[in-house]
Amino acid sequence: MKIIPLFSLSLASALLASPTAAFAAEAPTLSVSVTAEEAVGPFASWGNVKAYGAVGDGKADDTDAVQRALDDMNKYVTNICGWNIEKPGSPAVLYFPAGTYRITKTLVSKNQFGASLVGENPASTIIVWDGAAGGTMLIADGAFGGKYARLTWDGRKKAGIGVAHWWNKKTPQYGASPEHVDEVFVDMGVGIVAGCCGSSSTTASHPGTDWVAGEYNNMDSEGSVKRTRFIRNTVAGISSESANALDWWVMDSEFTDCARGVTNALGGRLGWGGNIHAYRNLFQRSTVADIHVGTVRWHSMHNNVSVGSQRFLHADLAGKNGRALILKNNRILHHRGDTSPIFIGNVGPLVMIDNQILSPVGATAPLIQQSNNAEAPGAGIVLVGNKVTVANAGTPLFAGTHSPLDVKLKQPNLLTFYDTTTVPRSAIPTALPALPPTAVKMARTVFEVPVTTNDTTKVNETTTATIQDVIKQALASTDPNPIVHFGRATYTIDAPLEIPAGRRIQLVGDGIATRLKAGDKLGNRPLLRLRGPSLATIRELNLYSTSYDVTAVELDNADQAGGRILFDGGMNGVVNLSQLASTKVEFQHSTGIKKINASGAASVLAMGSGVIGPVTVTNSNVMLADTWFETGYNNFTSDPMVRGTSGNFTYLGGHIAPPEFTPANTTPPTPAGASIIVDGFAGQFTVMGLSYQMASPAHGIEVRNELPATKALFMGVSANDKGDTTYYRRSYGVGSGTVGFSLMRHTLVQPLPDQATNKGTDKAAVLAAMAQMRAQTWDTGPKVIPAGATDLLFYRVRTIETRIGYNISGQ
Repeated sequence: MKIIPLFSLSLASALLASPTAAFAAEAPTLSVSVTAEEAVGPFASWGNVKAYGAVGDGKADDTDAVQRALDDMNKYVTNICGWNIEKPGSPAVLYFPAGTYRITKTLVSKNQFGASLVGENPASTIIVWDGAAGGTMLIADGAFGGKYARLTWDGRKKAGIGVAHWWNKKTPQYGASPEHVDEVFVDMGVGIVAGCCGSSSTTASHPGTDWVAGEYNNMDSEGSVKRTRFIRNTVAGISSESANALDWWVMDSEFTDCARGVTNALGGRLGWGGNIHAYRNLFQRSTVADIHVGTVRWHSMHNNVSVGSQRFLHADLAGKNGRALILKNNRILHHRGDTSPIFIGNVGPLVMIDNQILSPVGATAPLIQQSNNAEAPGAGIVLVGNKVTVANAGTPLFAGTHSPLDVKLKQPNLLTFYDTTTVPRSAIPTALPALPPTAVKMARTVFEVPVTTNDTTKVNETTTATIQDVIKQALASTDPNPIVHFGRATYTIDAPLEIPAGRRIQLVGDGIATRLKAGDKLGNRPLLRLRGPSLATIRELNLYSTSYDVTAVELDNADQAGGRILFDGGMNGVVNLSQLASTKVEFQHSTGIKKINASGAASVLAMGSGVIGPVTVTNSNVMLADTWFETGYNNFTSDPMVRGTSGNFTYLGGHIAPPEFTPANTTPPTPAGASIIVDGFAGQFTVMGLSYQMASPAHGIEVRNELPATKALFMGVSANDKGDTTYYRRSYGVGSGTVGFSLMRHTLVQPLPDQATNKGTDKAAVLAAMAQMRAQTWDTGPKVIPAGATDLLFYRVRTIETRIGYNISGQ
């Protein structure tokens, strides 16, 4: 294999030659933060399992007591106007003090909205299974937006499943958007299951007549798993087992001595599961594979470390089906020498960027094994900047359709191969990563917002003035980061709640069941008004209006050197970002983003989001990775997925399902146009690993009104639309830019032809197009934010029921 020096990213950036070149050069790095999230609670509004009779001594049977507590959560009563109102005292969070809770039957959390289970600490709060072999410890049936935190689930080598997220349409609330954080799943079949049912379809895992396995094939999407350990799970740590159990993001977690780490290949009633994404995890000694995928969707693996596993990635045989498998910046150490660390059984593309593979001494298997399935005569493969060691001179990089001869001949439409080099074994580090620790509980002063329930109407009548007074008391305290806590209730807000600049403070609810509702007197003012530079933390709250006509959060003066704004796990409304040349904006694992408008925003990164809305890019640096896009969602918008005038935009891995007509409710309906429009764009526009679900080729990609400064690359895009027509078009404008379409295909047929000036194979243009994604980094520790800079954190905040979720300005 010829050794070629890595192409300079600075040179690639210089090739942009656009009005935003200087802006981009000074921009903050696009990086994924390590969140320094502190543990909070318990609060007075939380339910305590011991108050329901649980003992927690490891001997008593606590099943019935814990079930009584689960049944009491999130209850409502009907007031005199016919509205459902929160039942006073019914908790949205169930707390497990330190102890060992022995259960002998399956627990069920049913039809819950924002219900959370939180332990004292996973080291001291343990739920152990002493029921039937193969049983399920907890079924979350129709549980939406819940949080599972700081618990150890010990299967005692008997449990089949730890926590199963299932919904059978027999409850009015569908299940989706759970978060697992700071947990341990040990000695069981599967730690976490989403959708049903392949890994364990026995009567033990589905007790009672209500749990018919074949009915659990609905929803349970947008799951987040963070800082969680999976130990000796004999089937898998995490398994997605039905089509709608998609968009599961797994991050900063550890998988030790499991058969599989993360999988969607175990199969449910229809034999397939949703897409999965693994970020910054540690896999050790997986006996089947760290990531095992069956269904051909796009899947992604970023910045993981694998040590001593059978394989890092195993993608089952899938014939001609083409969807992206994205491997970026992973380290694979000491895989089994007679087994390829990468196996793909579909036509891809396999996208490998800046990975490192340290093979064991004496390894004989190829590093990439592509199936010789006659139905898949050639896979698309993109290899850029990888470093590998080859123990034996005869060990090939490829086996299957792609061989070293294919590399030499550069087969058209199949292979993009730049700067992947063999290096000495000492060039690849072997140190294991230090994963983020369990969140630490701080001794904060808590200021409780009172709940004033009207005895007749059952409505909470706590006034806005009362809430603002509690906030003022917290601001005046000596605690460096006090907590203002809102229990489970609906709080009517008639004037903006004001948070001043430069003072750390936390506004904390009991999850999305805690609602700050726009009152009639609020008008067009925001629910929360933050002054910058802001040091606020907002967590576990639902900000909404019944008529979708208000702004949830407004922030000004937010642009300071070294500043950051983090959205972690929220369901966000429209996000307007303007004049943020120095403050970076980051989204992690957002269950939804209605829309992003970025103007003069130097660093916007969304890593994982479900149902993201349209994105507009004006003089901004924006990168989206692993997003699910459905334009026209709830008729909120008819805009294309991406439209912009200037900047640096990267889309790495995602799904687009444009509507057939737009807006969906017009009469007569208007046919939808292109979902990606590059229109007079000055700068770099890159799309890689996109999965389309379209009704017509007209709903695809359009590059028009080109400028000489238009740089665009579309690579590894797959569409379900069948036939000979292409779904990408280019109409020249006043000048020809550098535009390429490469490895484009319909899902079940051979690749479509390369098009445009560089045909997607010009090295300088390809590497320039990939510069932003390659420069994106993953932090190894919490950020240190300079004094005087914005440090604004949102954890699991819901703003989807507002007209504008966030108006954020640097001015």
